[in-house]
Amino acid sequence: MAKTLNVLTGSVGEQINFPLTRGDGSQKDLTGATVTLQVNTKDGVQQSSRSCTIVDATTGLAQYTTVASDFTEALSPYDARIKIVNGGVTDYSELFQIQATTVKQA
Repeated sequence: MAKTLNVLTGSVGEQINFPLTRGDGSQKDLTGATVTLQVNTKDGVQQSSRSCTIVDATTGLAQYTTVASDFTEALSPYDARIKIVNGGVTDYSELFQIQATTVKQA
């Protein structure tokens, strides 16, 4: 089953960390890479890609900071994945879900 991240609808400035790993569990090296968050609504409508910040390239840590219009409860759950482009090679994370809610999750 895919991992689910919970975010607050309309949240601004929420930082979502993505520790990116290979299939064997080792960390991906993001040196020189471009990282984006790709999101589809529950109806399969593709949303625009969202740029991520590389927090620590050598440990494979990327981060996305939310803006008000990112996620709504009506379009949840979203199917998402991280796209990594490095030196002309494109790689993707495993699929996961983003659930928007109007109630802060513990």
